[in-house]
Amino acid sequence: MKKQHRTRFALLMLLTLVVAVALIVINLCTNSEGLMKAHISHKYGIDENKITVLEYKPSHFDTDFGFLGLDASNTINYINRKWQCEYEGRQFVVEYFNLKYMDDYQLEDIFNWCTEYLQENYDKDIVGVKVYSDIIYHSPKYDFDYALPWGPNKVFNKNDAKAILGTMSKINFQQGDAGLSVFYEAKDLDFYAKFDSLGWNRTENENYYSFKSKKEKLLSHYGKCNIIVIDNVKFSRSDIGIVFTHNRQPIISTTDNKYVFNKHEES
Repeated sequence: MKKQHRTRFALLMLLTLVVAVALIVINLCTNSEGLMKAHISHKYGIDENKITVLEYKPSHFDTDFGFLGLDASNTINYINRKWQCEYEGRQFVVEYFNLKYMDDYQLEDIFNWCTEYLQENYDKDIVGVKVYSDIIYHSPKYDFDYALPWGPNKVFNKNDAKAILGTMSKINFQQGDAGLSVFYEAKDLDFYAKFDSLGWNRTENENYYSFKSKKEKLLSHYGKCNIIVIDNVKFSRSDIGIVFTHNRQPIISTTDNKYVFNKHEES
């Protein structure tokens, strides 16, 4: 009986050792910057020698333990290795998990294609749509309530814009946004309405009713859709995806089918 126990223990230890060695070998092999560059080069048909690594974050365990469990989640999370890269002025992120390289190299392309699709099919005055890397792949660092309908290494093209927009309208992104966020640009609120001296009572004009009609068309198709009118809008990439910068609060925004005019809601 003792001999069988020792044999089982020895087999268990051997299996543990084999798994540990395998994980170390996989980690060392996939840790290669050259392999990552070769993958991106092959996937998109770009020059491997022109890919620059700006920052590398190795895989590690992230712990969150507080004293007596206070103010902490008491968890241990495995954080994937990540490369911040640049290719001919375009910055992008590459992560490695599930034995695959994941990247958001096409984020700007998706932004442009989705914006063009909305302009051609809904309203030519739309200037942009908020896009996150989450629409390309779901990092295991975050929890998502909606699975992506495409594989982790799909190469997108302009014809995918409709499917991408439909998928974005169903996702609650890691940043807390739900559905589409579509942008218009206007110099000031006078383009849509005149306010009294106190800023509460307003008289809408034809531009406002036209905007409202177009907004309702978007909402009827996509359901969850935030529409934002803003001045001097500029789009740029950050570590969470395409975001926008602006001088002040949105002129008009809609959430849950309500309008917000300079923070005054329309019932």
